[in-house]
Amino acid sequence: MEADELDFQKIYATYQPRILRYLARLVGENEVEDLAQEVFVKVSHGLKSYRGEAQLSTWVYRIATNAAIDRIRAASFRQDSRLDWLDDLNETEDTDLWPG
Repeated sequence: MEADELDFQKIYATYQPRILRYLARLVGENEVEDLAQEVFVKVSHGLKSYRGEAQLSTWVYRIATNAAIDRIRAASFRQDSRLDWLDDLNETEDTDLWPG
């Protein structure tokens, strides 16, 4: 792999929109920006040890997948996900219903 192919700015410009869409499907829109930032920090730090055994895109997506799995496993993510339906319920609540 040539040195210019491992330029972080080029990698970020190429993969950031794709990774945002990918992560949004995995963890939802609420988590995507923070998680994408974590992914690209890991990509940046990992570039010096990237061996080129897999395609760069495969490597970046694997980092994104692992980050998404870690986020989904986190207790705070599960807690937020369980409470999302309550927000939806409150937004659609009809206050004209007879309470009794």
